[in-house]
Amino acid sequence: MSEGLTGSGLLQSEEEWDERNRVLADNMHELINRYVVAELGRAIDVGCQRGVLTDMLARRTSYRWSGVDPALTGEDVSPSGVQLLPGRGNSLPFRDAMFDLGLFANVYEHVPPAEREPSLREMHRVLRPGGVLVGQLPNPYFPIESHSRLPFMGMASCSCAESLLATRACALGARLLRRHDS
Repeated sequence: MSEGLTGSGLLQSEEEWDERNRVLADNMHELINRYVVAELGRAIDVGCQRGVLTDMLARRTSYRWSGVDPALTGEDVSPSGVQLLPGRGNSLPFRDAMFDLGLFANVYEHVPPAEREPSLREMHRVLRPGGVLVGQLPNPYFPIESHSRLPFMGMASCSCAESLLATRACALGARLLRRHDS
């Protein structure tokens, strides 16, 4: 990857991601401690990627964690040994009422709009009665968008936001690939 895309460029550096994940894990841990009562001792991270945040929370809590992410191509384990499964929030491969806690941190905005409500219903299905869904959404009206670091992206139309992102990527020597590009 071009150095111009990380750090002060378009993408966060490894150190910035580590700090972001540490702060996110601390915040989610605080919410879990405040609002979740462990009865079953199980938790699920929906949108877990490779399990970095899941591992951090597994070290901070007493829950036995599982993770699900659509980018996974098969069953896997995180670096700390947490079970990771391929899947989407709207079709979780678990039985009803299996978890005390569902985690949905910085994922909702990546779920296609047609899958958002079905995903929330599905997460409710796998939580025990009284179980809690803990999550975080980025503020789209914060002046600097957290993924691209571009100003006012949350307030721009989709086509305008895409143009701003493409311009920034080009300035850094990269090309933004759109879904319709070949």
